Amino acid sequence: MYPLIESTNLKYIGLFAGSLLLFLSIHIYSTFRKSNVRRLVLLIMTICAFLHIIYIVFFQDLPFLLKQFLIGISTVFGPLGLFYIQNLVKGSQKIELTEIINFLPFFGLIVMGMVLGIDIQENYLLQLLIVVVHWGMFQLYAIFWLFQNKDKVQGLNTSEKKWLWSLLVLLTFVWLNQSVLFLAREAYHSFFIYLIAIGSVLITLFYFRFKSTLNLEPSDQSMIKKSAAKKAVSLNENQQLPENAHIYLNKLETLVTDEKIYLDPNLTIPKMAEKIQIQPYLLSQMINNYYHQSFPDYINSFRIEEAKTLLEDNSLKISSIAADCGFNTLSSFNLAFKKHASKTPSQYRNELIS
Repeated sequence: MYPLIESTNLKYIGLFAGSLLLFLSIHIYSTFRKSNVRRLVLLIMTICAFLHIIYIVFFQDLPFLLKQFLIGISTVFGPLGLFYIQNLVKGSQKIELTEIINFLPFFGLIVMGMVLGIDIQENYLLQLLIVVVHWGMFQLYAIFWLFQNKDKVQGLNTSEKKWLWSLLVLLTFVWLNQSVLFLAREAYHSFFIYLIAIGSVLITLFYFRFKSTLNLEPSDQSMIKKSAAKKAVSLNENQQLPENAHIYLNKLETLVTDEKIYLDPNLTIPKMAEKIQIQPYLLSQMINNYYHQSFPDYINSFRIEEAKTLLEDNSLKISSIAADCGFNTLSSFNLAFKKHASKTPSQYRNELIS
């Protein structure tokens, strides 16, 4: 399936890409929790990518049975990618039978190669089905499914959307790279190795860029989103709130946690409502019912947390911190801080110093 790589430099580049993926796998495993299915899928996908690169670089030196196993790994990327994308959008942590069935080709190849002794490496048609058709079919279906479920995608926060589309583009890029190599063979293999290294760098950067907001770390914001959605459903049953209240709550969360809109000193509830595309009185009602706070108290709670971080820097004046955190006057900052922290900003800073 893959051309022989004789260049030492290309092997080093392949090893660099594999090392990045191995590092990423170890990091994901170190933060793994049994209840987190998506993180498990991401871990499996990263380990498979690492093994796949090892196969590409060293396949000519590997034992026959190990070759047969590693070549079958190409069939898992499509199902794993689709499973991860669908579960991220649906907010689910469950594995269904239909999703397990998608991995039958992998086990079929294992039986053919390791039990029946069929040399998959020499079967051109089988290679075509594995790389171009099978993987591409899942990749195209993932794109189609996302467009069919636009409303659910809109329910994700900004970081989740960016991670989702980044992952989809990256998986498509890797599939296209594999397909071109399969068709062009030796004429393309140098570009193929370079692009594999680029892909490894990108997935590592994407992971560390979005991990804190994607249910990839213990301090998940996605759990907050689920809680907000459940609460919104409960509120819809007893209050006159929009049917898609959880979508508006997710938009509110995105504006606050990702865009830090609370730093705007001129922020008002009509301005916030316009960004979320909801009536101001409905936004006010949702904040009151879900957070049990008025709109000013809700916004000030985030401003105070921001201020606490800045107060750790003794070189910053309290008046400057107040302005940076969205307060128009020092007195309003002092009052809000004491209300939320039960002490003044000066007292809080002095306790940090002592």
